[in-house]
Amino acid sequence: MRDNAFIHPKLGFAFDAPDGFTLDNQSAALIGVGEAGGEALRLDSVAIAESTPVASAIGSGWIDGVKTTAIEPKQIAGLEAATAVAQGQQWSFRLGAIRLNGRLYRLIFAAHALSPAVDSRFMASLDSFHLINAQDSALAAPQRIKIVEAGSGDTATENIWFPLREKLGATEFLGYEQLQAQSRILRVLKAADEEADQASADAARPTLEVFVERTPFYAESGGQVGDTGTIESETGTARVIDTDRPLEGIVRHRVRLESGTLMEGQEATLRVDADRREAIRRSHTATHLLHWALRSTFGSQLQQQGSLVEPDYLRFDFNHHAQLSDEEIARIEELVIGDILSDEPVQTTEETLAAARADGAMSFFGDKYGEIVRVVRAGEHSLELCGGTHVPALGRIGGFVVRGESSVGANLRRIEALTGKAAHADHRRARGLLHTAAESLHVAPDSLPEAIARLQTSLSQEERRRKALAAKADSQLASSLAESAVGGSVVARLDDRDQQALRAIAAELVARDGVDAVGLIGSPDGEAVALAVAFAGDSGDAPAVVRSVAKLLGGGGGGKDRRLAVGGGRDVAAIDAALAALRDAVNVPAGA
Repeated sequence: MRDNAFIHPKLGFAFDAPDGFTLDNQSAALIGVGEAGGEALRLDSVAIAESTPVASAIGSGWIDGVKTTAIEPKQIAGLEAATAVAQGQQWSFRLGAIRLNGRLYRLIFAAHALSPAVDSRFMASLDSFHLINAQDSALAAPQRIKIVEAGSGDTATENIWFPLREKLGATEFLGYEQLQAQSRILRVLKAADEEADQASADAARPTLEVFVERTPFYAESGGQVGDTGTIESETGTARVIDTDRPLEGIVRHRVRLESGTLMEGQEATLRVDADRREAIRRSHTATHLLHWALRSTFGSQLQQQGSLVEPDYLRFDFNHHAQLSDEEIARIEELVIGDILSDEPVQTTEETLAAARADGAMSFFGDKYGEIVRVVRAGEHSLELCGGTHVPALGRIGGFVVRGESSVGANLRRIEALTGKAAHADHRRARGLLHTAAESLHVAPDSLPEAIARLQTSLSQEERRRKALAAKADSQLASSLAESAVGGSVVARLDDRDQQALRAIAAELVARDGVDAVGLIGSPDGEAVALAVAFAGDSGDAPAVVRSVAKLLGGGGGGKDRRLAVGGGRDVAAIDAALAALRDAVNVPAGA
């Protein structure tokens, strides 16, 4: 634990401040975990007038330059309290306050991104405020605290990770060479996050966090997901559902107990899911090849901006100014597949960071490197600094296909791709769709493009014929409606025609001799209402009439042309009322 760590004597909280984390100057209480999750708290107290609601006080400038939102009054242990949310450029904040004996006790919980788990820990810490009392002299000055939620239960008030690493030492990773190992169980903790609580509804199969001396399980890092598998001792068996590092140097195995119990001090057999690891290795090595292929295509200014490596799936973010064309994607696929087919070996070495970079090794976004680094040479072209797991030869990747390319931000693109068995399954799926489409058109798969082109031409011709017949029918309808004009006005309900059809009929009607005003209304589909109004010359204001009538339909419309306007709404039940209003607007006599 570093020099700036403190433990609150009454509440049992501990804290360790992250470098570079600053709040406003109202308090010196800057706290957090930094390495262990990036969460931070602040607890201080200020005087508050009896007439000032806590919900009002919480919105006043806690964090410089950050606006407080979602303010919500609360009651905690019978005391007036409130919570809120704030969003900075790099940090998100949950804010809480509680009134006690004329003072406002204030809490800030910061994280890189808010989530249900973060919110759960925040509410747990806010709920702990009722333990404070006016005689608590420890709160005379601002306090810096961190609630430790992981390993709750008997260990809920411990500062877990720094003492654990100091006591147990770093976890030895064996997973580059082996997928099964014997190791001693050093610590077993209850998992306390919300997801774990839901998963552990069966008390006989709780979710635990297991720490051992050495492990073949790869902990999530550098975009590569953590391993899964099993841990088995003389007294119990558990399924490993995830592996990560709560703090650099120690590996946490999140497990679901399946039988018996796991006990500290026991020897256990740790087995990684070999098929899943192999699928992850395929994706990770393919990610390196993709990085090279993109730089080969677009230039060395292209850099990785993020990645996700899962079993037979990868996601790769990179800086680029434009959407990739189909031809560019095809070229990238060809480059990657060409290296896969070469079946060149994948070699790993350890050397100094300076030497690796001098050799031209690239680093992946977000990775941290020590003085001695692991260098992965994947075939002839790719040279990366990487601590992940990889196939021994490029041919083992088995397959590669780009499934999508999209924008994820300004000048930031994302490629999603499949490898190995998933790539082959995608080819089978595409081949199946091709054959199904060809059979439906009664042609061979190779002739499908020509058959589709012929079908499109035929459909276009049919559509033109349909429109011609509809126009002829509408013209005949216009003639019939013109004959029924009363006082130079025509108002009618015409269903099964869209807004554009009504507009065309209204325009044709008002162009006929003896017709000065037209109002047409109807539902094209039984769910919406279309409306068109037309006047001859300057005899009326069509947009004004449309706006007035459309209000009755819960809609709108209008335009700038005083002689012809369209509109509509969603209230089909109001058509009759709108029709009556339309009659009045174009001066059709009642009963006509």
